Amino acid sequence: MILNFFTLPVLAVFLIAATCAGCRSNISSGLPVKTPEEAYITIAGNEDITEEEDVAKNQYKKMLPEPVVQDMPYYYIAVLNCIENRNNAEEEIDKKIPHLIEMVNTADLSSIKLTLMFCPLWAEMFYQNSSRLALIGEWRQNGHEISCWHRSIYSADWDGYTDLPYDEALKARNEITDNSFENEYAGNMADYINKLKMINSDIKSGYVQTGKDSYSYKLLRSSDFAEKNNISDQIIYYTYTGCQDFNAESAQNGDPGYNDGLNKYIISLDKDDMQVKYLSHLNLESKQDLDSAIKTFGAYDSSYVFGLAVLNDINFLKYYFSLLQYIQALDPEGLNSKTITQIMEGKILQETSQPGR
Repeated sequence: MILNFFTLPVLAVFLIAATCAGCRSNISSGLPVKTPEEAYITIAGNEDITEEEDVAKNQYKKMLPEPVVQDMPYYYIAVLNCIENRNNAEEEIDKKIPHLIEMVNTADLSSIKLTLMFCPLWAEMFYQNSSRLALIGEWRQNGHEISCWHRSIYSADWDGYTDLPYDEALKARNEITDNSFENEYAGNMADYINKLKMINSDIKSGYVQTGKDSYSYKLLRSSDFAEKNNISDQIIYYTYTGCQDFNAESAQNGDPGYNDGLNKYIISLDKDDMQVKYLSHLNLESKQDLDSAIKTFGAYDSSYVFGLAVLNDINFLKYYFSLLQYIQALDPEGLNSKTITQIMEGKILQETSQPGR
C-alpha cells in the first residue's frame, strides 16, 4: 500500500510531538504545547466531563453545543490536485489517483473531512470516466468537499485560464516565462468554472495561487487583487497561503512558518456587491512544516481554526500521512475536522473586515 511506503513510522511522529510538548511556545497565546494524551478529551455527549475523563485538566467544564476536542483547534485540510503536463494529462492522473484514494481512505479512518481541490483538467478527466466520477460522488457522500484550485496567470504554473485582455495577459506571461501564450491559454474564467461544475454544481470554495509566497491582509483588500484573482462569482470562500495579521509579529519570532494557517476569525470583504470570505492555511511541504503544524495543534484550542494544504505529489505524501497519524491520536473521531465551507458557514469563528483591530 502507498500508505505503508510513504508514512513515517508512528514512533518518529510521536518523538516529534514529545519534543514539542516539553517546551512552551514563544507565541502570544502562552499556552503549553500538549501531547496527544494531554490534549485528548473523551466525549460523552453534552454532559459535564467527569474527573476521570478530564485528562486535559479542564476542571470538568461543560462541553460546547457540538461535541468537540476543546484543547485543539478546529482544522481543515485541503488536498491540491493539478496537472503539470497537459499533453500527458491522462497518464499523470492515472499515477496520482491512487495517491488521492489513499489520502481520502486514511482520512476516513478517523472521519476527517478533506477539501479536495481540483484544476479544470482533473475535473474534465473525472467527468469523462464513469468510475472516476463515481469516486467523486462517494467522496461527497462521505462528507468531503469538492473545491477548486486556480493557478493564476501570475503563477509560473499557470493553468491557462484568465479574463485579462489579450495584450495584458500576453505581457503578464512574457514577464514570467518564454512559453508560447497561445499554447498555454485554455479559456476564460467562465470556461474554468464550468469545467469544475461538471463534478460539483454547487461549488463554493477555492484557492488562487498567484505566484506569491504568501498573501497579506492588505493584498486581499486591494481592488487590484480582487480584479485579477477572482475565480467566479460562484466562489465566495477562499483559502490563502500565509498568516492572519493578528499575530504577524509573533509569527516572525524564531520559527518560520509557525502560525501560518492559524485563524482567529474569518476575513469577510465586500467585493462587487458580493461578500467574499477568507481563511489562511499552511502549506505542508517539508519536515519543518510538519513540526510547525504539530506545534500549532498542541498550542491552541477550539476557539481557533488551523488550515492546512498539501499537494498531491509523491514528494509531500509522507508529511500528510505523518500528520494524520498525529491528528488521529488527538481527535480519533474527527470531531474538530471541517471542510472549508463548513468553517465558513458553521459560526465557528467570528467574522471581521478589520483584522487586528
